[in-house]
Amino acid sequence: MAIEITGYTGGIIQNGNESKQVGTEHKQQGGSSNATGKSSTGDTVTLTSISKQLKGLEESIAELPVVDTQKVEAIKAAIDNGTFEIEPSQLATKMLAFESRLFS
Repeated sequence: MAIEITGYTGGIIQNGNESKQVGTEHKQQGGSSNATGKSSTGDTVTLTSISKQLKGLEESIAELPVVDTQKVEAIKAAIDNGTFEIEPSQLATKMLAFESRLFS
């Protein structure tokens, strides 16, 4: 199902770390537009409080680091001083789970 946005004249769309310029052409279906390019039908969009909360959460998550550097440093230190232990059965279980997700 396609959604048409009337009166849109283009701009910059940001998605995560990328931004790109989109075209300035627009189609208008029904109604007429005035000199400002806005629809004279009075269409409005209202965001709910939940959508505003989701936007805030998205921004908070985007600021978090991808890697837990403290955990990485702790593992490096354990490997360096010889105290890092590997449990073969737990490693095998995780590898099998990964393989089944990868090929299913």
